[in-house]
Amino acid sequence: MRNLLAVKGSMENGILESSETVALVANRRGRMRLDSLLPPDARMRLVGGPDYRFYVDIDGDDKTFDGKNMSVGAKLKSWYDAGMWRIEIYPAAERRRNRFLTVLSPSLDEFRPEPVRRLVVNGDGVAAAASPESVVLFFERRQPEPVELRIPEGVASLCAVGLPPFREVSIGLDGRNEQLRTTGEGTLWLDVAGQTSITLIW
Repeated sequence: MRNLLAVKGSMENGILESSETVALVANRRGRMRLDSLLPPDARMRLVGGPDYRFYVDIDGDDKTFDGKNMSVGAKLKSWYDAGMWRIEIYPAAERRRNRFLTVLSPSLDEFRPEPVRRLVVNGDGVAAAASPESVVLFFERRQPEPVELRIPEGVASLCAVGLPPFREVSIGLDGRNEQLRTTGEGTLWLDVAGQTSITLIW
């Protein structure tokens, strides 16, 4: 994580903040790329070190950093895999309600270079993320409104999750329509190779 600033403690033992939305984590051969897509004003916090690895803010105000390192009862044997550092994501502006969308991309030896980005969706209660090959729609309502989305070039598949199970869906792809049904888990998979836009109507 770049552009880290220590707001409590030190860079090696404390609470660090950054305006970056990408974090890279390495553990032996393992690699993990973390992309924060929502909230749009997301910031990242890195918390850890000997005196902060179990830090908890106890008064609900995470701007004062007057919490405690809750180390009593912690199990530190190696097989418990208690991490030394953790990443927190939070919005820069205070709001009563926030929507979070975080993408984790695991790999071996090398970090995945492909950027994952948030897509603008014409519809309420839905968020979308796109990799170079696929798009995923995340619905937070069981009775979603119609959704319209432009498909990025090169994308071959689309997955929608969080939908009502066994629901008939009318799909519009570049002027042609077809009827599909969601799975029992409320998901929908589509081949969208060569398509430029899609409309989903329930």
